[in-house]
Amino acid sequence: MNRETFPPAAAARRGPRTPAAHDGRRVGSYDDPGSHPADESTDMSTTDMSTTDMSTDDNSLTLVVTAHPDPDSLTHHVARRLVSELRPRAVEVADLHREQFDPRFTTADRRAYHEGRDYPSDVAREHGRLERATDLVLVFPVYWWSMPALLKGWIDRVFVNGWAFEYSAASGLRPKLQGLTTHLLLIAGADSGAYERHGYEGALRTQIEHGIVDYVGSRRGATAFIHESEQSPSTATAASVARAVRAVSEAVRAASPPA
Repeated sequence: MNRETFPPAAAARRGPRTPAAHDGRRVGSYDDPGSHPADESTDMSTTDMSTTDMSTDDNSLTLVVTAHPDPDSLTHHVARRLVSELRPRAVEVADLHREQFDPRFTTADRRAYHEGRDYPSDVAREHGRLERATDLVLVFPVYWWSMPALLKGWIDRVFVNGWAFEYSAASGLRPKLQGLTTHLLLIAGADSGAYERHGYEGALRTQIEHGIVDYVGSRRGATAFIHESEQSPSTATAASVARAVRAVSEAVRAASPPA
């Protein structure tokens, strides 16, 4: 089995986990091909996640961004489910691992950040994607109670001064992404009780919804968690996936109704 963590059966043998052994530090997803609670109405193996499915009666575009190295992971399964739910609306998928996006913030990024222009070519490409989008959906596993480093690097490099916001001592902060609605779909290893007891959900929401989404002026969309992603039976995960995908897809439709 190609899991980032131990199989569910091993988890059961360990018994209850202590706060020090939470799944938030781990990927928190099923990573065995064929282990996902698949939607019988959709053939996930043939869904091309890189294409944009254009609708002729809807000017909206949803950009779905994923950050997981394994195409057979639950993270990618959830992203494919979401794409399927959103059709026939236009959807573009940015698979940061497959595209080999470089998350490193370099001296060129620092210079562009301070000058508010002349962004590196890969960053300018992401700006173009986001400028075409009405909705952004971040689909990612929870690593150490936060997002994966690859996704954080994408935000560090892309949501920059001069494009996502402007700041000066004289005029203060001026957000620039008011035309974008941002949704979050998080794959969590721990159960909802652990997230509530230790304040992890609130911390994640503060970090991302307030610290990033609000800061750049984007509208808040839906935030949905898929908990206990590494546990069996898979039927429980299937129900959680269906609820989360439905919440986000309905929020996208509500935010950008067909013309």
